[in-house]
Amino acid sequence: MVLSSGPKENFTRPAADPLFRSAAVNYGDRAIGVVLTGKLDDGAAGLKAIQACGGYTIVQDPSTCVAPDMPQAALKAVPPDVVAPIEDIGPAIVRALTDSSFRSFNMNERQRAALELNIAATGDSSPAQLERLGQRTSMTCPECGGIIWRIGEGYPLRYRCHTGHAFSAMSLKEQQRSGTEDALWSAVRRLQEKLLLVQDQLSLAETTDSAGAPALRAEIAPLENAIRTVRRLAKEPAAATPNQSVG
Repeated sequence: MVLSSGPKENFTRPAADPLFRSAAVNYGDRAIGVVLTGKLDDGAAGLKAIQACGGYTIVQDPSTCVAPDMPQAALKAVPPDVVAPIEDIGPAIVRALTDSSFRSFNMNERQRAALELNIAATGDSSPAQLERLGQRTSMTCPECGGIIWRIGEGYPLRYRCHTGHAFSAMSLKEQQRSGTEDALWSAVRRLQEKLLLVQDQLSLAETTDSAGAPALRAEIAPLENAIRTVRRLAKEPAAATPNQSVG
């Protein structure tokens, strides 16, 4: 087992997808992939690679999960060999060790998984490699600003940039939501600072009977309105994320 320091996948390191992909390429039909409770969809693409290489796939029953996102995403990506509650996962793994039933092998998916594994293991990626994996898009990587390629076809929808960062559509959307929220709060801060500056200028202008006081006074209401508007927009993404503590 090796913990690499390559480009992050799904904005984290280590991640389930490269681990599963590595197991799929190296162990083929001897690999057993298990997706348990968790948020977002890390593991879905990796489980698809395990199945494509003839491996055995197990998914926890989403109805028994505290966070059902990952199992639900896995079920969209593959028809697993087993869907079971947590207490039945262990016995399912034991049965998988002696399962001799035939499972199909997808050479194209294996080659794609092997190429992505090489990117994760070496940290080296190039536009030429990504052209073999998918199609260039007009989006840019939120981590490095590089060009993004859409990888493969079907579910899960995935992307890679030419420096090696990889992410699913779900993790990318979450990162964009978080980035947008941060940008809006930054805008609130800048507007508040501008308002404080105008108020200081107005205070000085009023004490010195400056002719510029009316113009400065006229700036205050629009700035206060802008602060309220942007603050409301900044709160909307947080309101769309339930079941989180308010700090």
